[in-house]
Parts: sequence; structure tokens; C-alpha cells
Amino acid sequence: MERSETFLSLVLDGLAVSVAVVSPCGDILYVNRTWIEFGRCNGEPESTDWLEINYLAVCKASADAGDRC
Repeated sequence: MERSETFLSLVLDGLAVSVAVVSPCGDILYVNRTWIEFGRCNGEPESTDWLEINYLAVCKASADAGDRC
């Protein structure tokens, strides 16, 4: 199992698109290097622990603040 997780991480980190794996309740389970770089370019420190963030809560807060996309 460990080998397949490592392989999957290598594949996802090699993609040029941002990828986040999100649980049904919205918890971020994995982000690839492109996601981390996009966050860094948009003001997030590279040290951000994405696995402690609930993606759905962030989307709701953004929508409540008037963001459309």
C-alpha cells in the first residue's frame, strides 16, 4: 500500500494542474506541488498545512463574502 501511495503522489506532483483530494465532509486530504505553488503565488506561505483546512468551509466563507468564483 505504501508503494502505491508514493507512486500516486509522484504522479499527481508531476501534473501541471492544481489537484486537491477532498473528503466528502470537505477536509483536504492531499494537495499536489502545483496547488502549493499556486497558493504561494497568491499569498499563502509555502509552509501552509493544507491538511488542516476544510475546503468547503473556505468556499462557503468566500461565497458569504461575495466572491463568485
